[in-house]
Amino acid sequence: MQIRRFGGLEEALRHLTSVDKDYVLVRHELPAGERVPEHLHPYADEWVIVDHTTLKFYLDFEEIRVAANETVAMHVPKSRLHALLTLEPSRYTVLRDMDDSTLFLDDILAKKNRAIPKADPCGILRELYMNPEISISYIDVIGDAKPHVHRIMQEFYRVEVGCGQIVIGENTFSIGKGDVIPIPKNTVHYLKKLGSEKFEVSVVTYPRYDPADFIPV
Repeated sequence: MQIRRFGGLEEALRHLTSVDKDYVLVRHELPAGERVPEHLHPYADEWVIVDHTTLKFYLDFEEIRVAANETVAMHVPKSRLHALLTLEPSRYTVLRDMDDSTLFLDDILAKKNRAIPKADPCGILRELYMNPEISISYIDVIGDAKPHVHRIMQEFYRVEVGCGQIVIGENTFSIGKGDVIPIPKNTVHYLKKLGSEKFEVSVVTYPRYDPADFIPV
């Protein structure tokens, strides 16, 4: 993640904006303990500017703690999932380079029962959302998936139901509901179902999923 530090909000806005471009600027005020869940903006690049506030910021599920004694601007490229959790009453500013919609991950996943299921090397797959930058799918793992690697795509698995295992390289990990597993490109990996209980995962892929980049090993 690109993170920049400034002497204050005005300095941050002066450095992050261009004269000949229209921006969308939104100020947020939230109480302590408020969580803004994972969401994305399909087309807008965004800066989240935190000014002397302590909170936790998440980009692609990775946590970044922002200290209270500085002004920090965090870059969120278009279509990247991000979230935050306030640790005290908080004010922060969102700067987008264009007007855009907000798509929440949980709302996208809620469409899984309306999506058409199809066979996939990992199980039964339902494609829920995609644009050139990202794909979001839901997989019912029905056995051991095929070991494979991606040369272009980066993936994040999040366990939605049940538990199982994931093999990454030479290592096997037990995973359960709520666990998020990043899969860098050029990394051999596959999922394993244990027993008869349901094992379901959501899969976020950057850029958009390309079947040609599924390379069995």
